[in-house]
Amino acid sequence: MSQPFQEMSSVPTYTLIEPKFDLYQKDSPEPFLKDIRLQAQGQHIVFYDSAEVTTLARAYAEVLDISAEGVFHQHGSFFLLFSHHNFPILPSKKIDTSLWDMIVEMQERFPVGGNQKVVSNSTYTINLEALCGQFPQANDIKTSLKTFLQAFPLPHERVERLTIIAPRVPAIFICLTITILRSYSEHMILTTDEEPITLFS
Repeated sequence: MSQPFQEMSSVPTYTLIEPKFDLYQKDSPEPFLKDIRLQAQGQHIVFYDSAEVTTLARAYAEVLDISAEGVFHQHGSFFLLFSHHNFPILPSKKIDTSLWDMIVEMQERFPVGGNQKVVSNSTYTINLEALCGQFPQANDIKTSLKTFLQAFPLPHERVERLTIIAPRVPAIFICLTITILRSYSEHMILTTDEEPITLFS
């Protein structure tokens, strides 16, 4: 069972997600995914950057559609990466909502409807390592993440298959990408230094 996140005791509904199984234990991700779903259970959740990148990204993808709100801890800061609330939220003062505000603005400026027709065999590939290499890394993570979002290349339409290439990219950049591109495809693949994994299918 997931543990309440102690440092955010002012927001007791936040639950720390801690992967307890290998992603491909017994050649199947199902024990891993079942454990993550049981931990999340629709709660407000928080991830730490301590887990292996591919494992963390797969866990994040699993809870994105079922949890009310997701926070990521990076370099001593807590960033709100998604929220499914249909009303204004009043998060803990410890949580930085600026990245989520930018994502919402992107979604409003470039809306993609779930009923939009998907062209057969259409694909979209984004190379996060190349994207991050286009701008110098700032001294603070918040500035780097905001620059990343400002440069983010959105697809022009929904696609049948979407691939994220992200070797040697910090997990929070991958999780932001998953949040942004979730509505663009029902089939999403992540390629890091490990074997490609399916995030959504």
